[in-house]
Amino acid sequence: MNKKLMLLLLSFVLLGGLVSAALTREDFTNLQLSNNLGTVDDFKGHITINVQKGWNILPLKFIAEASGRYWGNFKEGQTCEQDIFQNVWYYSPVSGGYYHLPNIDDWRFPVSRNNNVLLTEFQNKYYHIYAGSGWIYSSKACILEGDEGVGLISMNYGGETGVGYNYNELNMKAGWNFIPVDYLWSGQEMSLREVFSDCGMEKLNIWDSQNQKWTYDSAQMNNISYFALDEKIAPSMVFKTLLVKTGKDCYLAKNVIDGASQGNPPSLP
Repeated sequence: MNKKLMLLLLSFVLLGGLVSAALTREDFTNLQLSNNLGTVDDFKGHITINVQKGWNILPLKFIAEASGRYWGNFKEGQTCEQDIFQNVWYYSPVSGGYYHLPNIDDWRFPVSRNNNVLLTEFQNKYYHIYAGSGWIYSSKACILEGDEGVGLISMNYGGETGVGYNYNELNMKAGWNFIPVDYLWSGQEMSLREVFSDCGMEKLNIWDSQNQKWTYDSAQMNNISYFALDEKIAPSMVFKTLLVKTGKDCYLAKNVIDGASQGNPPSLP
């Protein structure tokens, strides 16, 4: 077995699930992400994201990766300016409002930077802070790049002394959540209805960064039937952020983990 495939399988085991045999590593390699969002050169490798002028929604983990690459590689491959990382906001369903990240390092190292707002949400294992997305503003169309592939979830907080978690421990707070499509959803060949089945999904929308508006108007927002909720999530949807309003607290990842097991083996004849 080649080394990369072994790393892929190990990553699924660590997250608590195994990818369906119907999808392979190649499905996430040289992948063109939807709506001109960007490309993936390798499942565990390089990501290129096209940032539009104005407001964009990107996974918080990717924004942190891009910031680290900006300084660590002297901006190699990136055309965005450094101040883009001072224009990051995320929505907290816990507080019911937006929180401005004065520096993306606050998100990566809330312990050492004494950021109690972020630290509290990490400690309570809220899905939106470990695996959510945030607004990022750019004064021009530009490019951000990251090097950790399509894994969108922070494995811990606080750097080397950070606290880890089990994937199915992350809880989703009722209300609005900015949730990027995770590769595990596609790897398990799940539908959006299956992913959010225990969360009382009420509304769903997607931000169109190219046209700087929500994809669906307020009348459509009251009826989520216009989404293809029962279609399997394609790899190209990975990194797309869904604005989801849920009616109750839930463990979003639990459905992914349960879907991996497929129950018990058939009984003997």
